[in-house]
Amino acid sequence: MDSRRAFFACQKRALQRLEVLAAQQCASPQGKGDLACHSAVPRWPALPDPYVERREVMRELVQKIEKAPWLGGWGPVRGSIQVGKTVLLTALRLWIEQGAVPSGPWEGIAFVTADVPTDTTQEELERARLRLIGDLAEQLGVPLPDEAQTSLERALALKIGLGTRRVLILVDNVKSAQVLLPLKSPPCRVVCVLATRSTLVAEEMAPAEQQIHLRGMTMSEALELTQAITGDTTFDAYEKDILADLYDAVRGHPLALVILAKAALRTNSWLAVRSAFPEGVCAEEARSTKGGAVGWREVIAQEWACMGEDLRRRLARLGCLPFLSTYDVGIGQALWKRDKDEVRWAFLKMVESGLLEPVGLGYPPCVQLDCRVLRGLRLLVEYWIPWPLWLFAQEQRRELKPGDVVRCAVAAWRYPLEKKHPEGSGLLVPLIPSSLWELVGSAQPDYYNVGLVPVWLGRKYTYHRFPPTPPVEWAVVMRMRSVYLSIWMLALVAVALGKVFNFPCAVVLGLLVAAVMLLLATDNQHRLSLWRRCKKSFVERA
Repeated sequence: MDSRRAFFACQKRALQRLEVLAAQQCASPQGKGDLACHSAVPRWPALPDPYVERREVMRELVQKIEKAPWLGGWGPVRGSIQVGKTVLLTALRLWIEQGAVPSGPWEGIAFVTADVPTDTTQEELERARLRLIGDLAEQLGVPLPDEAQTSLERALALKIGLGTRRVLILVDNVKSAQVLLPLKSPPCRVVCVLATRSTLVAEEMAPAEQQIHLRGMTMSEALELTQAITGDTTFDAYEKDILADLYDAVRGHPLALVILAKAALRTNSWLAVRSAFPEGVCAEEARSTKGGAVGWREVIAQEWACMGEDLRRRLARLGCLPFLSTYDVGIGQALWKRDKDEVRWAFLKMVESGLLEPVGLGYPPCVQLDCRVLRGLRLLVEYWIPWPLWLFAQEQRRELKPGDVVRCAVAAWRYPLEKKHPEGSGLLVPLIPSSLWELVGSAQPDYYNVGLVPVWLGRKYTYHRFPPTPPVEWAVVMRMRSVYLSIWMLALVAVALGKVFNFPCAVVLGLLVAAVMLLLATDNQHRLSLWRRCKKSFVERA
């Protein structure tokens, strides 16, 4: 008890010294005034060239600042990777300098980066907090006393030093809310805006109605961006239709639009870019040589050189996935050979990193994070990424570990998606492994269908089912991995026993192998037909 009393007495004396120091600072002539009087120059990132203003999002951001829901709290701006969060924070400063935010005058603006991984240790987290608070104090002109040693003490000294000043604090690249824990309750006249890719961070720092979800550009903004890159200020109706198709395909993602526009600048033809854009879902087609004239590699190399090491490493993780227009849990099971909950969690981690964007039916962000709740609700959730970003990752797969590259190559070989003749009745014949069949039959009977594969056609995502003919069904059944495994295992056993025993025994074993193969294929064929007719559960026999 005596030690606890001594600790609290020491804390009380430290707080009293901090209050005295803050009072002395406020009484000094430099304690108040405009930004130039007392602030260090923030380390602002440069705006991209060309820069297109996101007017609608900026108006929403300014409106939230004007209505003051963020006073004494935090306002999260969340979005996927390279969607323009840092640019939005930088543009906000320009709006304030131009007087477009009339709720001033602002007595201080600070910009810091909280690039701290989520799996960091407590010591590293404390050092990151001290560094962040020190940067804020330097930019806002608040001296921190030597007595304040911990992040909580320095955060308290910063709050006391700010007093009643109207200050705007911008924090970029927040990966964990723990780094902002000492500053979670800022003074009443301080507006704090953070940019994050993580839905978890946004939910922890503010309620949903106070968040801004930054998505892709609008069509007018995308048109302005492409005109600035290509230098062509006039588009005919045909080119606008092509651009609209590409815009819908990448959903207005800024980096994807930059890559497409620079490719059009190299070829001087939007039609060439459109023809080189993959219309199917096959990874081999996305890597085909027909895009060589467009110069994807050169365009991507230019953009890649402007990125930081952490961003490169995050994007390179996408190289483990084959290109599809959308991903779901079944595809993840096929690629990673994991349980459904593990696949859901892996996708959620990629969503939290800003690599994938969730689309589809029923996506509540706060519910999605609990796999047990997901299993009970059986939600259909698909995950989407623009093809240029996937190509980004494919071009930089050398940064992946050799094991990841091998697993990716094996998955692409084991589970291809073969394209059918364009004049046929069915467009795609998917060769789907048993784990996806299990998911189709038991987990999502209301939303899935046998062989559903998304195909990008013009401005829409169209779902096609393979033709329900016996030859196609037999082909799908025979390509399943359990049949392959049974063939090879039984054949090896037959050969081994044939070496040990005499020749007639090997013949008998060979007949047994054929009989078992036929039984497996026939049973799977019966189950598949039963599922098509009665919508009963289809589970492939191993």
